[in-house]
Amino acid sequence: MSIYHDGTLVDIHVRYWTGSKLLTAQDLGLTEEQVSEAFKLGKKDLVPAEIMKQFWKLESRARGIVEKNAFEFPVGHARFLPYRRARKVFDELEACKVEWVQATNSLIENLPLYKEQMRPVYRVAAEQAFLNQIPAGVQEFSMDDREAEKEAFIQNYITRIEASYPEAKSLQARFDMYWDTFEISLDAQKTTSSNMLARMANDEQAVLSDLTEKASTEAKRQLDIQDYKAQTHERIGGFVDDVVKVLREQTVDLCNSVAENIKNGQVVTGRTYNRIKDFIDRFQDMNFVGDTQVEEQLGALKKEFLDVFPTTQVRDDVELKDELRNRLVAISKTVTDLSDVSEITGQYVRRVAFKRNGGTNGNAPSSDN
Repeated sequence: MSIYHDGTLVDIHVRYWTGSKLLTAQDLGLTEEQVSEAFKLGKKDLVPAEIMKQFWKLESRARGIVEKNAFEFPVGHARFLPYRRARKVFDELEACKVEWVQATNSLIENLPLYKEQMRPVYRVAAEQAFLNQIPAGVQEFSMDDREAEKEAFIQNYITRIEASYPEAKSLQARFDMYWDTFEISLDAQKTTSSNMLARMANDEQAVLSDLTEKASTEAKRQLDIQDYKAQTHERIGGFVDDVVKVLREQTVDLCNSVAENIKNGQVVTGRTYNRIKDFIDRFQDMNFVGDTQVEEQLGALKKEFLDVFPTTQVRDDVELKDELRNRLVAISKTVTDLSDVSEITGQYVRRVAFKRNGGTNGNAPSSDN
C-alpha cells in the first residue's frame, strides 16, 4: 500500500484578461514629474466591472471547491484530494468550467458593446484630465477659446484607451480554467532525484580521474537519497497528523453549532438534517487515514437517529431534540480528545510504502501564461 492509492494531488490554474489597464500620468493630465512617488496611479477599467466580477467569482468558487474537499499537502503547492471525494469534486469543477467558457464567449461577443458603454465614462475622465492641465488662475477665463484644444485632448485620450483593447480573436487565448492532477509517487520523486544525482555524478566523472573522488561522489549521492527519503517520510507523517486534526476540528464545529442551536430553542429542520448528513458523507469520503472511532460515531448518529426519526417528529418532540443534542455533544467531547491522533497517524504511516508509481494526469497544459 502507498499513499497514492488513497488520493491524488490537484492544482487549479486560471488565467484571464483583467479587463483593465494601468493608469498613467498622462491619463490624469499630468506629467511624470508631477506624480509624487507616494502616489499610486492604479488602473482603469476597460469593460464594466460587473462583467469581470463573474470571472473572479468563478475562480473563487473553483478554488473553494478544492479547498473544501482536499487537504493542504506538504510537498509542492497542490492539495491532496481523497479518491472517494474526487468524482464529486471534478463534476463540480467541470460545471464551473462550463460557466467559464460561456462567460468568455459572452465577453468576446459583447466587447464592442462594452467599449461603447465605457466611452462616456472616459470622456468625462478626459475632460477632468484636461482641466487638471490648466494652471491655477487660468480657469477663470472663458473656455470657449480652448474648446478645440479640449476636444483634441479628449479624442487623443479615448484613442489611447481604445488602443488598449485586445483584438477579439486573440482574447479567447487569454482565458482558461483547468486543473492538473498528479499521482503521489514518493519513490518516483526519489528516483527522479537519484537520476538527477546520477547525471551529476556522470558529469563529474568526465572530469574526475581520481577513484577516491568518484567514491566520494557516490557516497554523497547515497546520503542525499537517504536524506530526501527521511525528510519526505517526516513530511508525510506531519501531513497525516494534520488531516486527522482538520477533520476533527470540522466535526467539533458542526456538532457544537447544531447542539447550541437546539439549546437556544431553534427549530430542527430538514436543512439541519441535510447539513449533518452531508458532513457525515463528506467525513467518510475524506477519512482516508482511518480515524475509525469518529467515523463510527458519526455513522451511528446517521443510522440510529437521522435515518430513523424524521425532522417533523423531532421538531415537535422535546425528548428527541434533547437526544440529538446529547449525541452531538458526546461526539464533540470524543473528538476533542486528541490523545489518540499520534496512534492513528503512526498506524497509517507504517502502512505507507514509499513505492514509485509516477506520472501526471493533467486536464490541460501544465503551465498557465
